[in-house]
Amino acid sequence: MKDKLLPLIAVGFPGGYKFFIVLLVTTFSGDMVANEFSKIFFWVALLVTFTGLPIASLMISTEYNISGKDKVTLVLISTMISFFIAHYIELNKYTLSVNVFVFISVLFLSSYEIVKQYFLNLADFVSIFIASSSTLVLFVFLFSVSSDNAGYILFFCYISLLLPIIFLYIFQKQKNILNYSTLADVFKGFFKYLVSNAASTSLMFAIPIVIIAELGDEVAADLAQIFYFSTLSYLIPRALSAKHIPNMRNKGIANHEVKNFFMTIFTFVVVAIGVALPLFYYFYEQWLVYILLFVAMQLSQLSLPFSNVLMVKGDVNTILKINLSSMLVFLIASLSIYYLFDKGVERGEWLLVTFCCYQLLKLHLGFIKSKIYLHQVK
Repeated sequence: MKDKLLPLIAVGFPGGYKFFIVLLVTTFSGDMVANEFSKIFFWVALLVTFTGLPIASLMISTEYNISGKDKVTLVLISTMISFFIAHYIELNKYTLSVNVFVFISVLFLSSYEIVKQYFLNLADFVSIFIASSSTLVLFVFLFSVSSDNAGYILFFCYISLLLPIIFLYIFQKQKNILNYSTLADVFKGFFKYLVSNAASTSLMFAIPIVIIAELGDEVAADLAQIFYFSTLSYLIPRALSAKHIPNMRNKGIANHEVKNFFMTIFTFVVVAIGVALPLFYYFYEQWLVYILLFVAMQLSQLSLPFSNVLMVKGDVNTILKINLSSMLVFLIASLSIYYLFDKGVERGEWLLVTFCCYQLLKLHLGFIKSKIYLHQVK
């Protein structure tokens, strides 16, 4: 029971935590604060796909041993670059204090993703569980101190996420690694994952920002609820992924395990969509927009078994080709939609339909490209 429950909590916590925060803010902070918080919340999540997540992805592969100094260097440089681009595009509309909180939050969340991946590689779900429990307690306390400022809430959210897991990491007995990957090799891998994320994970966090622009700021809080409810439903797929990655790293890649992994996720996705459809229809006026977003996010999970195979083998080039080719098709289709439809709900719906098709294309390409690594059991 322990071996099954702890991976679920460890991997599902970030999505559940963010959903919990959005619910608290929308319930207790008022519509204006909730909408502002939701928009900058999306921006932090988007920026981290260019900073901490590429490093965490590199850490999954057995091909890289990254020193702490190189991790810090890459996080700082990538955070500054991505933040200034975001500031030029959108964040210049916010106050200086909000911008400072966004920048710090990106650093905090990036650090959290890296340290969490360290524990996941060790299959140390107990430490992640302890850190997650502490995070909840700390955030609730800080939120009770100030719940009427979007910038403060954002800061509280990510400082609460980082401090407990950093504390456990400091007191963790570290392995002595003699041969670290060179910074040049790490940077090449980092850049490939960064570009790959720009064509994949980043799109997932950019889509809500686009939909808010189409429908108006008043849907930001509801959209955040749907988005992070969707990530909460990643619980089963991501927990399975967290268990399969150490097995593939240590024992090799078995065809039947990848197939069983896919069928389990497929069943879960079908059930999740079936449950969400009547709930969204009953509770939300823009239910079709929200269900399309939910479906697209669930479809993205079907690619996990095949992307895990490629990541464990360190085949960054193939992942990059899959994501870039899929994104190119998506962008061409999206530009056509922008040309054919005026700004509003209908255009938002068609963009989300296209996003669903993009996820299916990625699934197909991932399945084809991962075939060469199957049956490789030590």
